[in-house]
Amino acid sequence: MRIWKRRHNIGLFVIDYLGLIEMARKFEARRLEIKHYSRVLKNLCKELNTPIIAVSQANDNEKTAESIDPLRDCDFALRCSKPIEDGSNAQLQTVNNENYNFTEDDFLVTIERSRHGKNKQNFVCGYIDHDFKEKDLNN
Repeated sequence: MRIWKRRHNIGLFVIDYLGLIEMARKFEARRLEIKHYSRVLKNLCKELNTPIIAVSQANDNEKTAESIDPLRDCDFALRCSKPIEDGSNAQLQTVNNENYNFTEDDFLVTIERSRHGKNKQNFVCGYIDHDFKEKDLNN
């Protein structure tokens, strides 16, 4: 990441599925390994002055699959769902007191936990002209 930041001035790093990162150093428990990596990434984020998003899949109990520590340590915990999976007709739902017709290209995102704002806020993201963007609920 340091090299990419220096060479290409990367403005955001995303690590998909934190639990698949393997460490050379051995820990007595996987949760300690994940906790260590979480701390390393936070320090790297500060050093590079660049946001790092580490994705960790949640299980059915809404806890991260590997450990509770990444969920506890994160600045934001987001839940993403896809209201329409199969290309069926638009589905009308209420999002933040606004009616919205979801299409198969839309994702409902809920801020489950935030250190920087209000929790349980919703927004809709989807594809607009081949770009993935937040959608205006009033259109």
